[in-house]
Amino acid sequence: MEITKGIHTTETEGEVIEFQIAEIFEYPVNWNDLKGIPALRNCEVFINNQGSLFSLTEEEFDIIREVVDEKNIAAERVLQNNEIQPYRFEDDPDKPFINGDEFTQIISLLKRKKNIILQGPPGVGKTFLAKKIAYEMMGETNDLCI
Repeated sequence: MEITKGIHTTETEGEVIEFQIAEIFEYPVNWNDLKGIPALRNCEVFINNQGSLFSLTEEEFDIIREVVDEKNIAAERVLQNNEIQPYRFEDDPDKPFINGDEFTQIISLLKRKKNIILQGPPGVGKTFLAKKIAYEMMGETNDLCI
């Protein structure tokens, strides 16, 4: 966002600041990714995160902007190099370790209940299965949406 009119008073809303959208990012940066950057440790938003307007130093802005740009540029490269293919469980040569009826039941439950729990020890294929479920529901193999 970009401030178009600084703090001023209106009859209907009291004190306001006017903004306009300056840029929209396809892939936003996670709060924890920014919080983990040592150079942002003293950033006002991390010290006192009450409210919605925070001051940034020029250095803090540059660091955040670099992180946002890197994520969006990297995602665009992946998208350009990642050919999105239609997906159907029945046609998948690298099927999950469960049979088609179980897979269909999981999809049906997920559509009806809106959540499922995949449990098991590390390395048994929970993430692999979750991706195949997502592909089936999206109808395509698009890892950027997962």
